[in-house]
Amino acid sequence: MLVSDAGRVYAFGKDSFGEVEFGNQVSRVVTTSQMTESLKDMYIVQATIGNFFTAVLSLEGCVYTFSWGSDMKLGH
Repeated sequence: MLVSDAGRVYAFGKDSFGEVEFGNQVSRVVTTSQMTESLKDMYIVQATIGNFFTAVLSLEGCVYTFSWGSDMKLGH
């Protein structure tokens, strides 16, 4: 994940469980960074990634998580 100075999030890498947040559940490798459409209307100030998750923090202080969140692992 990359966060631009304008608060946009760009993602790339292995997307096995939705951690790159491109809206599909197909395992693939994203080799070129692409803007994350689901976050396009938010100003993101920080992003963090783990083995099977991504979390982002908005300017307003909201935390958004995505990826493999089975068994309430991501709080949803």
